[in-house]
Amino acid sequence: MRWVKDHKIEARFKSLYVNLEVQKYPIEDIDLEESLNRQVRLDKKLKDDIVLQYAIAMEQPDAAFPMVIVNKLKNFSFLWSGLHRIHAAKMVGIKEIDAYVCSISDPRTQDIIPRIVNTMESSIGQTREESLVHAQHVIENWGVEPKEAARLLGLRYEWIVLHMRLAKMNTTIANLGINTNGFSKQILTKLSPIDNTTVLKETAKFLKTNKVVGDEAYRF
Repeated sequence: MRWVKDHKIEARFKSLYVNLEVQKYPIEDIDLEESLNRQVRLDKKLKDDIVLQYAIAMEQPDAAFPMVIVNKLKNFSFLWSGLHRIHAAKMVGIKEIDAYVCSISDPRTQDIIPRIVNTMESSIGQTREESLVHAQHVIENWGVEPKEAARLLGLRYEWIVLHMRLAKMNTTIANLGINTNGFSKQILTKLSPIDNTTVLKETAKFLKTNKVVGDEAYRF
């Protein structure tokens, strides 16, 4: 079983001025519960079928997996990537790994980096919608400019602008007392130019009551 370098990850961390060192690292020194708590995937779940799939692959003679990223702090360490890989390694009895190790204590960097990593290396994949949610998070919580968020997360700037406009419209309608479950992007796009609160509320109520969905909204 070999742990291999990922040159794209190395280049991206270098661009972020984060130093990565390749080290032999005992799995028992990684806090896996904390790693799961810090996972930024929207479902925040460990997928047992993926762990089993990785474990079976790791037992093959030519097995090779990308190195995980460990953030090592004073009192504990946790994963920035590779939670499924490490659980699989434990399952097949691997005690020590080759890993990328860094030591970042800044909360902003700790929060943003795993969102970037998931767009680059995860075999589980991250949809565009998930990446847009992460873009909105770093913009609203950490003051990242939309164009920078687009660069970091591999998105188009226009997608982020539209996503945030529709998210704002969704919140506005919800604050008017209308349940927005089932409102499509098409409907939110159609409603977004409406500035008059009364008109917006009555229009949204009409669409909700009559169960207007998708492209049907453009008839009104």
